[in-house]
Amino acid sequence: MAQVALSLVLLIAAGLSLRSLLHANEIDPGFRTHGVVKATFSPRLRGDTPEKSREFYRHLLERVRSLPGVTSAAVTSHLPLTFEIRTTEATAEGAPAPPERERDEVDVATAGPGYFATMGLQIVRGRALDDRDVASGRRLGIVNETLARKSWPGEDPIGRRLLLGREREAWEVVGVVRDAK
Repeated sequence: MAQVALSLVLLIAAGLSLRSLLHANEIDPGFRTHGVVKATFSPRLRGDTPEKSREFYRHLLERVRSLPGVTSAAVTSHLPLTFEIRTTEATAEGAPAPPERERDEVDVATAGPGYFATMGLQIVRGRALDDRDVASGRRLGIVNETLARKSWPGEDPIGRRLLLGREREAWEVVGVVRDAK
């Protein structure tokens, strides 16, 4: 009797898990998931300098963008919903620093021009980054709607500065992207 009861519980749990998995596939993650190809490269493992790495990626993107059927290509440090997460502290410039236990942690990714178009992420305010921004060397960033709302409630985040990390490096916000998973 105990074996039958345990088997029944396991079958029900397996059925519920399968149903949850099928429904998870229907959830909109907020970015393009079909027709996107990911490739990982690390020129630094070959001993390339930062300048040589930038040149490698520039040539790679030129070649990939010229391929038939490719509509967009971009470079990023990591993709959403992967196991790679790079969190750091974030505070709006001018806001009082909260106690250490209450500081906001955000996932920070480095993304090149074309990233938001490639991933199908909608810029809802401001603009995306372009090649001129990269060449300028300025610290420019794009935040999602939730961070913008939390950091500057009721205010326009464009042109405001976000302080990142323990070093509190200032990054100017040039765009706000729609929230995604």
